[in-house]
Amino acid sequence: MRIKALLTSLFVLFFVALAQGLERAKLVRIVDGDTIKVIYHEKQESVRFLGIDTPESRENPRMIKQCKAEGVDKELILKQGKIASEFVQDALSGNEYVWLEFDREKHDKYKRLLAYVYTQDNCDKKYMLNYILLKVGYAKTLFYGRLKHQPLFIEAELRAKRLRLGFWNDYVKN
Repeated sequence: MRIKALLTSLFVLFFVALAQGLERAKLVRIVDGDTIKVIYHEKQESVRFLGIDTPESRENPRMIKQCKAEGVDKELILKQGKIASEFVQDALSGNEYVWLEFDREKHDKYKRLLAYVYTQDNCDKKYMLNYILLKVGYAKTLFYGRLKHQPLFIEAELRAKRLRLGFWNDYVKN
């Protein structure tokens, strides 16, 4: 299944963005399922997808914490992390730019930009990747304080969990 087709077929009416409030950034590379590198205001920046968390795609201390929190082995976390990274890679393939929407905090403690990240389809409609990752079950919500899209993110995660979409199917005990 092609990700571009999935993006255009998902009913994400809330996140077909209007041109206002979004800032364009040149895509440099995908780091993992919830982080990308961009050129923003003529400076290379790391962008952390706001309101979501995807599994780690490389072994590191954060991955060990995810294993303990989820009660699963590192192979599963790494497999899921690679799937989420590939999903974002495919969703952004062929795109020279992404569009960023900011909330209250623009940077985290690591000086990364915190943003809702939008991609554009062939019809110039923009879709929020943060929301899509939740909707297909490749991410979980992650909130530090109240975010403007928080209720919709919670709803998307609960639906994916209920329908056992994406990674939620990995956690179901028969």
